[in-house]
Amino acid sequence: MMKTDRYKKTFDDIRASERVQMEVLKMTVENKPARRRPAGRRIVVLAAVVALLVVLGMAAYAAAAMNGFSLTGGMSKRAVSQMLEEYSPVTVRALVEPDGTVHYLDEQGNEIMVLTAEEAAKYEREQREAQDNAVRSSTALVDVDTLPGIPNSVTELEIGADGSVPNFALGNGHMAILCGADKKGWDLKAGDGLDLTLTSNDDCFLVFYVIRDGVMLSEEYDPARVQSHAFSFAAAEPGSYCLGLRYGSASASNFTNGTLLIEQAP
Repeated sequence: MMKTDRYKKTFDDIRASERVQMEVLKMTVENKPARRRPAGRRIVVLAAVVALLVVLGMAAYAAAAMNGFSLTGGMSKRAVSQMLEEYSPVTVRALVEPDGTVHYLDEQGNEIMVLTAEEAAKYEREQREAQDNAVRSSTALVDVDTLPGIPNSVTELEIGADGSVPNFALGNGHMAILCGADKKGWDLKAGDGLDLTLTSNDDCFLVFYVIRDGVMLSEEYDPARVQSHAFSFAAAEPGSYCLGLRYGSASASNFTNGTLLIEQAP
């Protein structure tokens, strides 16, 4: 069973950081190699981005210096580079005894928590539910249950009156919702459209969501990793529209030179 509140806080922080649904992003990421298994035990190490489900004998978590999203407009290039470098995921390993007891170890091999198999399953379920509920309550712009999978976090990013997108950074599995003034969607009529362009500091992978009246309508992504990102759509029906961006690469990227323009139908 959990020994102290310190263990719980440590794991709350870890669980709150990195979790991404691979069936949504449809991408592969290199797994970190597992170390030699000690006799009578087994250790499984998974890359942070594939920590979708925790099954008996397997667990993966990640912590990062950046909490998934950051505005970077006032930061120097050096500060941004340092932040992105420090974002490199930290993997926590689960060592499973033959009787199902789970020892959670950090990258240095230090034990941070010990749970029985039943306690580990219950704890993971409770942490997953708590995280999902926190994401659900974090925004009124989209019902996150209409997304293919619940992201690690959702941040509302207000676009300037001139269509300028603030410079920002996104980490793996996190989502930004681009919206208008006062954190509202854009009222479009049938035939109106939104046209988005962004530049990232490196080749990376984005998933685009069209959101109307708080419900996700569509998902689009390019499996190629690129630096110049572009997305546009035309509204089939009138409504209040937003765009969602979900980051799918393993590390993190900074996005600049963003514009989002409204294209009005003739």
